[in-house]
Amino acid sequence: MTKLLERAMERAQGLSPDLQDEIARLVLAYAGEDDDVLTLTPEEEADLIEARAEMERGDFASDDEVSAVFSEYRASLATRIDPTFILILRCLREAEASKGVPGIARDLDDPSRPADAGSSG
Repeated sequence: MTKLLERAMERAQGLSPDLQDEIARLVLAYAGEDDDVLTLTPEEEADLIEARAEMERGDFASDDEVSAVFSEYRASLATRIDPTFILILRCLREAEASKGVPGIARDLDDPSRPADAGSSG
């Protein structure tokens, strides 16, 4: 186990049992465990199918569209980010770094900064 994962698990011990279980399900899912991380409603499943189809078509939001959405919610995010979101954000950053492409995680580095601040490409 890496030091970072060890530190994360130590910190997770102080969280509520529900959050600990949520983190455990996410880790197990990333490790290839077959259990569902969550159960989708029929509407959520239809949305997911459509989102996958959009991805296959290359139909993604532009940087400007993403920045516009985050600028609308940036201030409120700064006051209510929970540990699960931080875990997901770290996973996004790692995935983006492995591909060498900046993406959504770059827009969330500093929830209080203006949407276009520090954006270099």
